[in-house]
Amino acid sequence: MAYLCYFRGLRLVSPSTATVVMFTVPVFGVTCSVVLLGESFTALQAVGAAVMLVGALLAVTQGRLPARSATARPVRAPEGGPSTGRRTRSSARP
Repeated sequence: MAYLCYFRGLRLVSPSTATVVMFTVPVFGVTCSVVLLGESFTALQAVGAAVMLVGALLAVTQGRLPARSATARPVRAPEGGPSTGRRTRSSARP
């Protein structure tokens, strides 16, 4: 029953969301088995989990990581003053 619901849900979401889910399922499965069942967790499994999560990140960002900005730069008005696209009284036609 769980598999039927799982695959039905995958059909209802976008391909990028389905890809992320497919990449993260093994990571959550291992995490749950370690926490709930007391299974062992080795360094090799940690490397595998990292590879899977990086794969999910690359799938979401399509291989392009977002640019970091240290501070937000203020937007400057063009020469001649601010332009809002609206006419003022002095520029309005009679």
